[in-house]
Amino acid sequence: MNPAAREILGMATQRGFWLRCFLGGVLFVLAGMGPAVPIPYAQCVYPVIRISRVQGAVYDPSGVAIPNVKIELKNPDKIVATVTTNEHGEFSMAAAPGRYNLLANAQAFAPGFASIDVGNDLATAFVATRLYMILNVGMTVENCTLTTTSRRKFEKAVREFTQKK
Repeated sequence: MNPAAREILGMATQRGFWLRCFLGGVLFVLAGMGPAVPIPYAQCVYPVIRISRVQGAVYDPSGVAIPNVKIELKNPDKIVATVTTNEHGEFSMAAAPGRYNLLANAQAFAPGFASIDVGNDLATAFVATRLYMILNVGMTVENCTLTTTSRRKFEKAVREFTQKK
């Protein structure tokens, strides 16, 4: 290759490098600006909760137990079990090991949802098994349902709600 061709190719390679740097910077700035249109509804992310037994209680945001809540345990194909909470908002149902969706429906409350993984192995034997589910008041879902096995997280959510009032 002659020196003139090498010089042309070298410059082309150098221009390509600077062009990639410039375009990468532009894409980085545009990605940092976020979506052009605000999202009008809450986007909920529900982590899978590992438990050994399906049991717990349903509460309103102020921490008062909700009686007569219809609880459904579903796998992707069908409803596996259905129960209704007692006067203390508590429920319990039997389920074979596997991954399920737990749905809660009560009058005057937004529906509740939790994704759970029921197991009877050693890993879930030492996991807290009581679920605390907080349903939002009203028929629209402005906030996501809180479902946790942690009493501390449940009490913190109730405190935050009562401080807003």
